[in-house]
Amino acid sequence: NLEVVHVDAQGEMIHIPAILQNYDNSDVDVIMTVSTPCLSAACNKVKNKPVVFTCVSDPIAAGAGSSRTEHLPLVTGVGSFPQVEHHLDLMLKLVPGLRAVGTLYNPAEANSVREMSVAREVYKKRGIRLEEVALAGSSELLQAAQILAARDIQLLWVPADNTCIEGYEGAVKGARDAHLPLFTDICATLKRGGLACLGFSPRDSGIAAGKLAGRVLLGEKPKDLPLEEVMVEEKIISRSSAERLKIAIPAELAGNVRP
Repeated sequence: NLEVVHVDAQGEMIHIPAILQNYDNSDVDVIMTVSTPCLSAACNKVKNKPVVFTCVSDPIAAGAGSSRTEHLPLVTGVGSFPQVEHHLDLMLKLVPGLRAVGTLYNPAEANSVREMSVAREVYKKRGIRLEEVALAGSSELLQAAQILAARDIQLLWVPADNTCIEGYEGAVKGARDAHLPLFTDICATLKRGGLACLGFSPRDSGIAAGKLAGRVLLGEKPKDLPLEEVMVEEKIISRSSAERLKIAIPAELAGNVRP
């Protein structure tokens, strides 16, 4: 029999280290983390139990090791780096003539720093201006969106940033007030508002991580299990948002439309 104990930090990253230390000193057989902040904290705080992670953009940047095979002996798991260029392709299909994109992120999150670094290169290569606003907390998203809207952008992009996910409604309101389409990396947030998402499938990444956890429970050591990269794309377009913004959806994307 398998018993699963679940704790949610409720978006408060300050609580994560204590939660992990509690697990590390308990009788659990393996600790599974979901998100980059949880993995980063586990790399620093967990000393006794094996750790299997998922829903992480860049495990190396999060502190899991120096490569997929050279990593912390207690840590293994599944990374899913955002497909920044594919997301930009989607933006260009829905907003023809796109010249400027606004984005916001928390520079305290290693995953976001890495994604922004990649995005700057991609956008520069494609000739698209990328406007950025850094924030420190989820309550700052509305103000950040308003600042970006004043910079003559044509859409707002919310990356795979946990702070932004927590305060997502602020970005939604800022985009709506400015009549801007909102794009997000995390498809689970699209039901809270926005035009479109392109991100990874947490189900597929979770299944892969679950298989690794099973191997650990059966006696294999995390140090002998290379870190994996699993990126199964999800792409969804909101019909109601497209209609409100008067955006035409190309026929090639018809299969990705949801109410």
